[in-house]
Amino acid sequence: MDAKECRKRWLLIFFDEAGGVRNILAKQLGIAAPYLSQIIGEHPSRDLGDKVARRVEQKKGLQRGALDHPPPKRKGGAGY
Repeated sequence: MDAKECRKRWLLIFFDEAGGVRNILAKQLGIAAPYLSQIIGEHPSRDLGDKVARRVEQKKGLQRGALDHPPPKRKGGAGY
């Protein structure tokens, strides 16, 4: 799994944590909701870039580069 796919999986976790509400997640992460839709929407057309990935990590209290690695397994052993 490459960094682009890892970042997308992390965003999907954060999306679930935000109750599946894109506007809430966008506000939490400090990014525009339309940009977020382009990354994790029904028909994604963009990837999460390096600069924004670092900002998301900071907002979420993660170490620099964490989004470039697979997210931890979910409870029950299922991954994203």
